[in-house]
Amino acid sequence: VLDVERQLDSYRKTYRGIRGTIPVLTQARLNLHELLPCVDKIIWLDMDLLVLQSLRSLWAVQPNTRCGIAARPSLTTRFNPTQMGSLKKSMTPEETAAMATAGFNAGVMVINLAQLRLVARDFALLRSHLSEKLGANDQTTLNLFCAGNFTRIESLWNIFHVSGLTGSKDPALEEPT
Repeated sequence: VLDVERQLDSYRKTYRGIRGTIPVLTQARLNLHELLPCVDKIIWLDMDLLVLQSLRSLWAVQPNTRCGIAARPSLTTRFNPTQMGSLKKSMTPEETAAMATAGFNAGVMVINLAQLRLVARDFALLRSHLSEKLGANDQTTLNLFCAGNFTRIESLWNIFHVSGLTGSKDPALEEPT
């Protein structure tokens, strides 16, 4: 267990979240490379999921992109634009362009923290602008930082019971258990 209370105190001063709905605790995910200085790689699992098999093959995934993230691609390309809403007008041209790229769901990720530390300055600038100034949530911030360039993991690692598309379900739900 990692105590992030002091880190969260600094967020509480600046972070307001999108329409006040995003808990401050989720923002700690944006600082794992700083919070865990002696750890080079992690598997991130959201609290609302159920692990049904060994994580060994997920751990074997090597995120090999600049952002150092491996995750399951989103089923929709509308997530990031929807999340940013009217704040889009305050985004930089680079952030706006990144919003149109393929995104991922951040509920299950393999993160190469060592790689993220190599680009920490760029990440900190984007995080400061998107999360602290504009109130973007952590998933949107990570997606815009990767700008579609992330390592894909198999759908079985993150089944979407609610995909964000009205009346739709995750195609992976049709796969054998």
